[in-house]
Amino acid sequence: MQRLILPLFLSVFLSLPVQAHDDHGKPRWGGVVADAGEFQAELVIRGGQAKLYLSDHAAMLPSQGGSGKLTLLAGGRKEELELKPVSDSALGGATTLKSAKGVKAVAVIHLPGRPPATLRFVFK
Repeated sequence: MQRLILPLFLSVFLSLPVQAHDDHGKPRWGGVVADAGEFQAELVIRGGQAKLYLSDHAAMLPSQGGSGKLTLLAGGRKEELELKPVSDSALGGATTLKSAKGVKAVAVIHLPGRPPATLRFVFK
């Protein structure tokens, strides 16, 4: 019996980090994801709003007290947005640009207790 417990424990224990990273880097809201080292953000442009959903692997990060600047480049147009909390885990701002192939963006994010982070996005 003891010979079965150790291999079972090890197989469960060793599979946990893999499962925690399965969603890392994958979009949840239909946008594009960029990694900031300590956390990641997904940029979604929809309905005249650009939103950055903030997460630390599978856990959503609170956006309260956060701020930032988002620069969007699309078809020769440039738009700069001030980012403010728009939900519990998203920063956002109004935009006239739409999500499309080739749209590029750079965000500088300030979250309480973390160093400023720069993220780069490209819609494919």
